[in-house]
Amino acid sequence: MAARQARCSCGKLVPSDPGLAFFESRDEGTRAATESCKHCGYTTVAHLLVPTRTQRNVVAEGRCPGFEPKGAWEYDSYYCGHGGWD
Repeated sequence: MAARQARCSCGKLVPSDPGLAFFESRDEGTRAATESCKHCGYTTVAHLLVPTRTQRNVVAEGRCPGFEPKGAWEYDSYYCGHGGWD
């Protein structure tokens, strides 16, 4: 099995390493894998909110058929520094 890779928002790929800046594992069982919906990308909270004038529920709005965990993402995430560190 190939080692996991992490991708920066600029597209750069490197081997996954918790020492990377702003590293987030998105492997099976992580928060990203279990709390992101595979249909709409929103978190569980967006599916559970009681709709009000200011808060919306993505299911009630018809934007999602119902929450289903995304599972392991193809890549972990990190920041390579492409935009500076300020």
